Amino acid sequence: LPTPIDSAALHVTGALAQSVGTVDGMLFDAFATEDGVEIVVVDPEGEGVEAAAVALHVRATYRHRREDGVRVSPREELAALGSAALRIPGERPIAALLVRVRADGAIEGLACGMDAPRVVAGEAVRALDAAEGAGAIEGVSGPTRSLVGALAPGDALVIAARRVDGDAVAAFVARSRGAELAGRASDAATWARGKSADVAEDDVLVVVAERAA
Repeated sequence: LPTPIDSAALHVTGALAQSVGTVDGMLFDAFATEDGVEIVVVDPEGEGVEAAAVALHVRATYRHRREDGVRVSPREELAALGSAALRIPGERPIAALLVRVRADGAIEGLACGMDAPRVVAGEAVRALDAAEGAGAIEGVSGPTRSLVGALAPGDALVIAARRVDGDAVAAFVARSRGAELAGRASDAATWARGKSADVAEDDVLVVVAERAA
């Protein structure tokens, strides 16, 4: 997982609760931008070494683009990552999510084959607004939905990936408010993986982006 981002305005961390003895391709990455942070989550189709190879190639592509200063729309960015995934033998498509959170709390992004992130405001939890009909992207699983919203000071954006109840995970994060952010994400991922037999053999990823109060 990438190094947590801890700026004056935004704090971002992620945790992966892994099942023992499995090889998985799910990944998350985050970069500080001039006006906030960018978060990307990628989950290649299937499991095993092949899925892990796709994830590594997609991560390398993403980081290379960030280091080169490429700045395009969320759709264009995910199209580049989908194209990278299809270059690996087996041509496994990816489910993917990209979210940009500005220092003022404004959010934009795209979710392809993944649930919309949740916003935690105090004890309240709501899904980020997601509009259908954004159109398919080659190499990226659908449905594709545009994401918009905002974080007020003290609010948190919670991303929970792979067959978990996003509302329940966000509520868990809300209940642990006041604790250290990395610990809250780690505890939420471990709790979600152990909560249901449906995900007991899956890796579970939880990413939390919190706006400073």
